Amino acid sequence: MKNKPLFAFWKYDQFPFVLGGEVTDMKSDGAVETKEYGPGYYFTPIKFLPLDEGKKKMAELRKLQDEYRDAQKKISEDFLDKRKLILKV
Repeated sequence: MKNKPLFAFWKYDQFPFVLGGEVTDMKSDGAVETKEYGPGYYFTPIKFLPLDEGKKKMAELRKLQDEYRDAQKKISEDFLDKRKLILKV
C-alpha cells in the first residue's frame, strides 16, 4: 500500500461542492498537495481513492457540474421570459 498513487477530494464552496486532485505530498496532519494545484497549496481531504478511480469520479463530477450550469442557465432564461410577459417589454 505504501507509495500507492492517490486521488484526494476536499470541500469547496461551489457546486458540486468538492474539488480533487492527484496527491503529490501529504503533511502529518493529513493535508494534501496536488499535481493540479501545485506546490505550496494544501487541502484537507474528505475522501481518498486510488488514482485511476479518483480521476474517473472527478470526470463524472465535472460532467455533473456542466449539467448543473446548463440547468441554471435554462432556469434563468425561463424566468427572464416570464418577467418580459409581466412587464410586456
